[in-house]
Amino acid sequence: MKQIKTFKILGTLVIVFGFLFTSCTKEGPTGPVGATGAAGPDAKTFDFSLSYSVGDSLKTTTLTGSDATDVALTYWRFSDSSMLQLPYGSYENSTFVIPYFYPSTGHLDIEIPTRIGTGVTLNFRSVLIKSSAKVPFLDYSNYSAVKNYYHLAD
Repeated sequence: MKQIKTFKILGTLVIVFGFLFTSCTKEGPTGPVGATGAAGPDAKTFDFSLSYSVGDSLKTTTLTGSDATDVALTYWRFSDSSMLQLPYGSYENSTFVIPYFYPSTGHLDIEIPTRIGTGVTLNFRSVLIKSSAKVPFLDYSNYSAVKNYYHLAD
């Protein structure tokens, strides 16, 4: 009698565990859709070149349409289309490129504090972003990530 009772309990447990393991899934329901990146009006690009002659260290350009709280990300644009976010500094080859942005006027100064021995033209791309559209999770040093998030055209 005791054996039959033990088998009934074990049989019931096997059936219960069988239902539990077969009815569980690894994925739950789909969560809410997250915020999408800002489109067009919250960010725009400016491509420009600045020529530095012997003795020059500071050149200025203007990012039109800037508001007092806007943010300007500036990248050094190379001939192979790669981008390097400024400021950039290398003690190894004494190269420093430093941007200063004044949002109330839209003026962007780019300084190369090292004296230049010969004339050089450098290419840049600035991305003007509304301060309300700046997000903390984005790697702003990665131009591809910025381009994709803000839907920037090349």
